[in-house]
Amino acid sequence: MILTNKKKMKIVQQNTSEVYHLFANQIQSNATNQTRTLYFKEKELYSFGSHYKLAQYLKGGAILINNDGYSVTTSKHISSIVQASQHKNQFLTQDVILEDALSRVEDLAKKFVRARQNKEYLYNTILSIQSEFLRFQDYLNLHKIDSIRMNYDTPKKVKVDKRDKSYKRFIHLVTTFESKNFKIEVMETMIKLQEQKKAKQLLDSDKFYNNKKDWVRGLNFDLLRLDCEIGTQYNIYEYSVKTSQNVVVKVDKVVEIIDALVYFEWNNEKANQIFANKKIGYYTINKVANDVFYIGCHKITFKEIKKLMDTINEEYQLCKENNTSTNLHYNVRTKQEQDNQDNTNKNFDVKSCAFTN
Repeated sequence: MILTNKKKMKIVQQNTSEVYHLFANQIQSNATNQTRTLYFKEKELYSFGSHYKLAQYLKGGAILINNDGYSVTTSKHISSIVQASQHKNQFLTQDVILEDALSRVEDLAKKFVRARQNKEYLYNTILSIQSEFLRFQDYLNLHKIDSIRMNYDTPKKVKVDKRDKSYKRFIHLVTTFESKNFKIEVMETMIKLQEQKKAKQLLDSDKFYNNKKDWVRGLNFDLLRLDCEIGTQYNIYEYSVKTSQNVVVKVDKVVEIIDALVYFEWNNEKANQIFANKKIGYYTINKVANDVFYIGCHKITFKEIKKLMDTINEEYQLCKENNTSTNLHYNVRTKQEQDNQDNTNKNFDVKSCAFTN
């Protein structure tokens, strides 16, 4: 069921990333970016028109993503919806549609025979395709799905007949590779790849904190940073908070949340009681547990919020000392300061535990 806000639904989104998140979380029934190159209607997301259905929700709540795209822009669209819906049960067409999966396995098998390097990667990819393909078939059986409307809304039979020659060839190929004993080499390669991935994530994280990169992929938890731009109209320093998934949130809302966390001494139970099912921007806070905010596909740790809190307080102090015109009107206050100060200008009232959107 699609959730709708009481406010008037905003159809044209200023930021294309908002379209992905709105679709992934089914917050409203339709939306588009400003150039109309990405839009969704109900449970179907389109890229550059109705001829290319980028993603769709299936019966049972899983999301099927059409990752058969060759243009640079379409590839970006695919990558972005995969990232935005990572908290959902995902299937990729290239892994789960029989002819696509078979074509990929045949291509990988040829490369494997010729390869002098990356044999373990090719091997693992083939087994991964097999795993996803069989998982998809189990899902289709569970939810009694036989056909799916793909591009141009043409129904396509996706539930396989085990007597089909293509299916038999697919199973034969993957079974052949599954029987090969590469376990030791695979484990060594996996360790090496994990080390390389960790090193890249550390480098990308450093770039994000230093405003050289807006996305950091593959992290278990979002990073946060304080951004600042000089307003064109009144030369006001305009602050906002950005996540490593390139989501921007008003700084005053973030300060309100941190104020509450500080006041209740970062207590998970109290934070969940206050914030669960509340909105921050377009996003709904699902829950707070184990020192983590769960907001759709975003997971933000208390540790990361504390780092941001220190940055906000430092920046607020600098603005105050230099008498800078800014939208950073508040610093994060201690519990004692919140008890002593008047809360009339704050949306968060610690006495009534009320948090408004």
